[in-house]
Amino acid sequence: MNTKITYIKNKLKPIKQWISNQALESVYSSQYWNDIEAEKKKEWWITDGMYLPCEKYLKKSGLLDEWAIVKKHLSEIKAPNKLKVADLACGIGWTTALFSKNEKIEEVIAVEISKHRLAELMPFAIDMFGGRPEIIKRYIGSFYQLEIENESLDIVFMSQGFHHANNALKLLTEIDRVLRKGGSVIFMGESYYGLFS
Repeated sequence: MNTKITYIKNKLKPIKQWISNQALESVYSSQYWNDIEAEKKKEWWITDGMYLPCEKYLKKSGLLDEWAIVKKHLSEIKAPNKLKVADLACGIGWTTALFSKNEKIEEVIAVEISKHRLAELMPFAIDMFGGRPEIIKRYIGSFYQLEIENESLDIVFMSQGFHHANNALKLLTEIDRVLRKGGSVIFMGESYYGLFS
């Protein structure tokens, strides 16, 4: 393993598990997201250090363009203190890495139900995007039950995750609980379906 990835792994705090293995297995999409052999065929399997396929995917999908809008929003936030962010259903953590680069942010909480994405892929995503591993906290858990204090976050973020909520009201209620007054909820990577789609 290259020394940069070893350095990142050493700087990352250990992964904590908010959810029991039994409860994790009962999440309707858990088996899909924890299928490592299927994941290895996807553009975001970047453990070989080859980032170009992932970068091409993020560009082609429009996600990097959407991130530019998020970045602009971050630049406009006026806050007396540094910000705390939760990246829910964070996947490999490419947005987690980008949030961590921002000097306005003091902590990024990455929540995911895929163990290998947090453990194996996130260090490479941090390397790919130049993130700060020391401010990232990783949790295996459900976005319906966040072990986060009430009104403690400035931003709750999801990229391509909201449409996976089979109980959207429960998710939004939990987001409302952990978000400070005046905080931001940011969803990106969601498809728009018009009335006649």
